[in-house]
Amino acid sequence: MRHSSASTRRGIASSVVVLITILSAWFTVMGGSSVCGTEYQWQEVWGDEFDYNGAPDPTKWGYEIGQLRNGEAQYYTSRPDNVRVANGTLIIEAQKESYNGAQYTSASIQTLSTDRQTVNFSTIGGRLEVRAKLPSVGGTWPAFWTMGTDSWTPQGGWPKSGEIDVFEYIANTPYVVFGNLHYAGSDGLPKDNVGSYDPRSTNLSADPLYADWHTFRVDWYPDRIEWYMDDILYHMVTIDPSQMTDNPFNKPQYLILNLAVGGSWGSPIDADFNSAELLVDYVRVSQLMAIPEPPVTALFWLGLASTALLVGLSAKSRAHSRLHG
Repeated sequence: MRHSSASTRRGIASSVVVLITILSAWFTVMGGSSVCGTEYQWQEVWGDEFDYNGAPDPTKWGYEIGQLRNGEAQYYTSRPDNVRVANGTLIIEAQKESYNGAQYTSASIQTLSTDRQTVNFSTIGGRLEVRAKLPSVGGTWPAFWTMGTDSWTPQGGWPKSGEIDVFEYIANTPYVVFGNLHYAGSDGLPKDNVGSYDPRSTNLSADPLYADWHTFRVDWYPDRIEWYMDDILYHMVTIDPSQMTDNPFNKPQYLILNLAVGGSWGSPIDADFNSAELLVDYVRVSQLMAIPEPPVTALFWLGLASTALLVGLSAKSRAHSRLHG
């Protein structure tokens, strides 16, 4: 059978395409890394999927106990009535009841031990993410936030120790989520940077936030912090140590999940309030990790084999041209 040079050239072209596909697949399998530079990707380093039943995992979570801040109406407890894990979900439930002098109870869990003597988990930077379903009852004030691990030491204390509010939600403003930063300014006084997002800004028919599950996160870098809801970036703050007494955002912070009632921001409380729940699907913390580059030896042999194949095909083409041209 006679092979035309055009047919041979088409064969070579097809072979080149195959080789490019193989090389592309290799780089994809190896994580998409570049030979000339290092690439990074987010990798989970800590989390709780709440895939168990009962009390929150004691190796990860402790409790805040009492009436603690912001003039809030609830008494935080560790009772199953107020905090439990069931069917893959963390449930923090606020209830109207008389308890230890308060008229409401709820729960706040933290990655410190209950006595604040042991840090179960803390992080410097990273992606902090929670998927949650928010309560609808007026007066509720859920939040996922961080505080410095030195918050309870003589050397630290709020606001010097810093605070990152991954999200705060006020049920009395049911379309808006808040992402905030707190620290001590260079004058030593509390400084606040408040961001907010209302989905109606891009979708006039958006439902109240309590109507569905949402993902809230911050991406915390050395020079900035970014706030997201459902992967939409809505707020960013540049970290400027010159504007702070002492930059708390290059030091460890621990995590807090709570459901407050009333207080300086959550009030007024609905007159018909009986109970309300904050549901949490997961909490995850990730860090940027370098993607390993493909082994040089493997790349060398792959390239050598590819070159040999192309040279062979080219020689075959020239031979066909001489014999049948």
